[in-house]
Amino acid sequence: MFLTGTAQTYTQLFVFQIITAVGIGCIASVGFSVISDFISPARRGLAMSLWGLSQGGGGGTGALLGGLLGAHHWPLPFFVIAAAGLVFAVLYFFTLEPERGRSEPELASVFEAGGQYQYLIQWSDVRYILTKRSNIWLMVQAFLATLAYGSLIWMPRLFIARVEAAGYTLETATIAGNLYSLLFQAGFYFAILAGYLGDRWQQRSLGGRARLAMIATLAAVPFQIAVFFIPLRDLNLPEQSGVVAVSLATLMSIVTNPWVVTTFALALVAVAFSSADIANRRALLTDVNLPEHRGTAVGLLTVSIGIGLAMGNALAGISFDYFAVARQIGPPMNYAMGLALFQLLFIPAGLAYYQLTKTTAPDIAEVKRILTERSGKIRL
Repeated sequence: MFLTGTAQTYTQLFVFQIITAVGIGCIASVGFSVISDFISPARRGLAMSLWGLSQGGGGGTGALLGGLLGAHHWPLPFFVIAAAGLVFAVLYFFTLEPERGRSEPELASVFEAGGQYQYLIQWSDVRYILTKRSNIWLMVQAFLATLAYGSLIWMPRLFIARVEAAGYTLETATIAGNLYSLLFQAGFYFAILAGYLGDRWQQRSLGGRARLAMIATLAAVPFQIAVFFIPLRDLNLPEQSGVVAVSLATLMSIVTNPWVVTTFALALVAVAFSSADIANRRALLTDVNLPEHRGTAVGLLTVSIGIGLAMGNALAGISFDYFAVARQIGPPMNYAMGLALFQLLFIPAGLAYYQLTKTTAPDIAEVKRILTERSGKIRL
């Protein structure tokens, strides 16, 4: 990440970011399996929502850093993130590593008696993981949803264009547009409630978590599309006054400007609904896989997500050009139409959850059966 900020050519930038991506991919798989070993099934949705919030908050802060610091000196955000990464890397030396399977109710008697769950993944297990019906539908759902999420990386550009359309310079628009994009994601904090509700519904029915995610994912679509088409009129931002003054004026508009207030309210509802997706998807992936399979399962899911994000990002950019060139629809409307088009992918993503309502119950029951059987075989 630090070297990215020193890049002088596109090739250097590409190579340094590929290396960074390898590290991030490792963190995703390991972090997921660690959390699942710490947290019991009854609270996994809540735990995954908190973990997702940390990632979402980090992503939002990163985008804000890119907009505010990068507006004046593009390498600066990379240096700041590299410094933070160094601090957190050191903190890993002080973390407690959980015992595999410790949180599983079926293995409680084993750990209470001083035993350990010693089963490890084998190469032959990969085929079993890949062919499990719930894993297949979770990867399909994640791919479709992240195609839409991948397009949302362009949201700051939409709001920058909206502020520019209101008559402001690119520098002022970059600061305000990035801040609007972050503020309009505030509903993501409802993920805590969504994770909690998923846990409660799952305790009553093994398909409950998937049902909640399906309903919320589909409900978010019309609200999110509406956000893209509301203009930002009557803005009052101080030109040539620096980052702080523009940021404060942008924040004030959330409560003083009717256009911004309406956009913020719709975005709050949209993101609140969509926040039920990721936390409950992660909890489901944990529930349907054995403890020794979870790191690999999330690795496979991460590949699906990575492909979806990359394709969503790239295809959204192509759609913006199509509307601008072929249809003669310029900014900001070409961004709005492209982003709205990609939100429709949440519909088949929600329908994938419908299939999961049928498959998760038998797959979870199978995991419980295997763990119960193994608990009787483990020598204490």
